[in-house]
Amino acid sequence: VRQYVQSIPNELLDAARVDGASDFSVYRFVILPTARPILAALAVFRFIWQWNSYLYPLVLTNRDSMKTVQLGLATMQDAYGTVDYGMQMAGASLAVIPILTVYAVMQKHFIHGITLGSVKA
Repeated sequence: VRQYVQSIPNELLDAARVDGASDFSVYRFVILPTARPILAALAVFRFIWQWNSYLYPLVLTNRDSMKTVQLGLATMQDAYGTVDYGMQMAGASLAVIPILTVYAVMQKHFIHGITLGSVKA
């Protein structure tokens, strides 16, 4: 994100300052809208990272009701150690739905970032 924000042209920031914008206004009305595609990508990556976390919930939770989806899927076995793979596959298929939903919501920001440099001045 830092590299992306540093690639914003200084002329754009200077033009906002010439128009009387304060530092916060430059940040809010120039930098944030320009950095929207990278922030959308960061949001998707962070969501996927947190959604798929395994070790941290494994260490901190002690009840079945507190387990995350991925941890519950990994520990789905009966007393004899056998696993119902059909049930695990169904659970894994359902666990993908929130990730696809977040991606679908953020997709318009990705498209905006791709087409941002394609316009001729």
